[in-house]
Amino acid sequence: MRAYFILFMLVGFTLLSGFYSSRAEDSNEHLVPYQQIQVLDRNTDAEVSVERLFSVGTDSTKNYFFGTIVDIEILGDTLYVLDRALSRISKYNRFTGAFIDELLIVEGHGPGEMNYPANFCLDSNGSFYIISAGDMRLHIFDNTFSFHKSVQRFSYTDVSFQNNEIHMVHWYEHKHEKPLVEVINRDGELLTQYGKQHINLENNWTIDKLQGSFNVYMTGDNDYVYIAYGLPFEINIYTKANYDLVNTLTFNPKYYGGQYEGDIPFRWPTGLIVGIESLDDSTIVVFTMDIVEQKQYMNIIDINELTYTECELSTYNLGDLPILVKSAVSRDILYLASDDPYPKIHAMRITY
Repeated sequence: MRAYFILFMLVGFTLLSGFYSSRAEDSNEHLVPYQQIQVLDRNTDAEVSVERLFSVGTDSTKNYFFGTIVDIEILGDTLYVLDRALSRISKYNRFTGAFIDELLIVEGHGPGEMNYPANFCLDSNGSFYIISAGDMRLHIFDNTFSFHKSVQRFSYTDVSFQNNEIHMVHWYEHKHEKPLVEVINRDGELLTQYGKQHINLENNWTIDKLQGSFNVYMTGDNDYVYIAYGLPFEINIYTKANYDLVNTLTFNPKYYGGQYEGDIPFRWPTGLIVGIESLDDSTIVVFTMDIVEQKQYMNIIDINELTYTECELSTYNLGDLPILVKSAVSRDILYLASDDPYPKIHAMRITY
């Protein structure tokens, strides 16, 4: 059923993209472009090599079988996998894929229980911060997985440990007036907020980036936080010093959905951003999906040179990778979690 649902969604997006594209061709005089968007140049000379190390999820035994992977994290030498269907966080050696242990999640609404775990992060001490989408709570556990407290928050699409703080990213929703990111301390107390759900256009109108509700992804390095919108295919860069917006990037213009007629977007892009990770202090990797061609890409972005290198994931012989769910990176090893029909995690060493 999952495969049929995904196929239905992809076909729906394809039909919508064709409909809105035809309208855009007939109504170019009504286009309202975004301001201050840095379009990256494509680097066709760069060489990217990928060495596949191992995959987890190919074995049907209990410790190596996944139900629904919703998030993965790396801390030290350990890979953590949040499995919503099996209500557990599994731990593996990040170099070999060997099973270490599992932490069981109790479903419910009582202390330490959660409803529909959606994503999580770890702080530098190994404490867990798990977002429960069903009851809109952030659940905090110490590094032994003993329950500490729950905090009532809003609905979030990503959570990340940055700047010795926990950053929680809202879903992007049409006419949503709240700041995009809430920053809390390790005890769940709100420290600050930053980010916008809208931008100012050339005619001084202030409108939402796109109608609907879409995923937003976050990563960071020593100096910056990077926030990527699934739609409209752009990346906002904020300083860690004071969370000022310093740049907005987009690439592969055929995917960019920043065109409007009045306050209604009428040309849908044919591509989605489905993940983002920081490789080093000047390089990020952005994962994208072409809805029409049904292909997935790894885009290596040089922040200093403002260029990107596009690599199709299918060329790396990763086996079944129809839907990229989550990603994580630790030094030169990239971990990709895929779902449908058989959830797996692929570890690969990347050289760029």
